Amino acid sequence: MPAILRLLMLLAALGLAACGSGTRLEPREVQGYAALVDDGGQPRLWVLTRQEETRESRNPTRRGPSSRKLVLVHFDLHAFDPMTARPLWTRRVHSFKAQDGLVGPVVGSTVRGRLLGQDGDRVWLVIGRDPRAVATSDGRLLDDAEGIVKRHPQLAGMLPEDPQRYGFDAGLVFMAADAAQYAVRGPAGALSPYAPPPKPAVAVGHEAAKVPLRPTGDWPLRLVEFGGRWLGLFTGPEAEDAATDPFGRHLAFPYTIIDEGALARRTLWWGTVESVQPFDERFDRLSAMTPLEGGPTFLRGRFVRQPGSELPLAPPGAPGLLVWHNTRIDREGRLAMTRLDGALARAWTRELPLSDSPSNAHLPTRVWTLPERLVVVGELATTQGERVLREVHLVSLDPATGDIAAWNVQRGAPP
Repeated sequence: MPAILRLLMLLAALGLAACGSGTRLEPREVQGYAALVDDGGQPRLWVLTRQEETRESRNPTRRGPSSRKLVLVHFDLHAFDPMTARPLWTRRVHSFKAQDGLVGPVVGSTVRGRLLGQDGDRVWLVIGRDPRAVATSDGRLLDDAEGIVKRHPQLAGMLPEDPQRYGFDAGLVFMAADAAQYAVRGPAGALSPYAPPPKPAVAVGHEAAKVPLRPTGDWPLRLVEFGGRWLGLFTGPEAEDAATDPFGRHLAFPYTIIDEGALARRTLWWGTVESVQPFDERFDRLSAMTPLEGGPTFLRGRFVRQPGSELPLAPPGAPGLLVWHNTRIDREGRLAMTRLDGALARAWTRELPLSDSPSNAHLPTRVWTLPERLVVVGELATTQGERVLREVHLVSLDPATGDIAAWNVQRGAPP
């Protein structure tokens, strides 16, 4: 090969290298809470994620090499089979062009999204300040702010700029710029005035009926009815406080019993209830707590509750109870579940790939019940040097056997 030809090829290769480009994807961020969606009778677990993509290109100029950087912000919907904890499909809902150039703030870097709720064959969500409805079958777009205004011109320029003004109540609900409240419901997206439901009235009678202030978040369920008796999951001091119940407040409102917190090692106690009438009205109260001899001990133990309820979740197929607890108190600690049989003996214990997230955590642990599975979504927090890495995991658990299947949402792989 002539020397001049070899030189030209070398120069061309150097030119191509100078014009090289690259793409970098940041880890996915889960947006808001996951949602259990009914797709034509089939349960699907939906997760909304946000991911930044950086594209950088280099081009030679007479003054030397120059580079340009484009930052994109992607929002993706992921649908999972809750029985197997495996993905079914992913659809890109929206992408923002965040930045073109090397300097300046990343426009759109603060944009967030969240799932709102299901109305028939559609699921409402909000990304940034824009509401949109997508199909339960595949996530395709069915409605958005433009469609709402087109059907209802009186809302032009009136949709809220604050995404927190959007909510869900059997459809999309929002407060317009003039503080009027509306609901968009049904396949035709009909508009109607909206009034939030009234708070349930509380009957006031004896001292116990004066409802005390509830703890914020999801307080631990530690006192339940089981086999026609009251059963507690307490430390010694907690049980002693529970039995000090002159006005029946601890029995009526178990969250008023002292809580020794994350370091509490709890055992099972049988409660004795008596009916009294010290004045004009009869009521029940706890009069004693008796430890279950030889019963198991649980670190930060509490009963698994039915979602949205203050009742314990009974495992299907046989009498018993399910208990949440921790494996350790340090950074290696994990959330675990134990099934107690009808005699309150351990049937099985499973450690989950989740950290025990309290209700004020970045993403509190949530539970859904299916006929044959429990579906749990929460975070696994691990430490890398000085950095805490939080990764959302989906866990599908068989309450009869304790068998689990799990998926790391951020990494798109089993844990």
